[in-house]
Amino acid sequence: MLSFLMPFLFRVLLVMVVYELMRHVPSYYDMPRRRRALTFGGILAVTLLPFGLALALFHLP
Repeated sequence: MLSFLMPFLFRVLLVMVVYELMRHVPSYYDMPRRRRALTFGGILAVTLLPFGLALALFHLP
């Protein structure tokens, strides 16, 4: 049962973490488009890197 819910819970957690990080970026929509894209990319990278490492380390056969 838990293994069935894990992908859904993982996505919910990921969205929550990205949303919380985005809230702390000062005046996100006042930034130029390029800076905004770099900021969002940086937040995604910082968010996905630990999850990717955890998946690679603990879910390999």
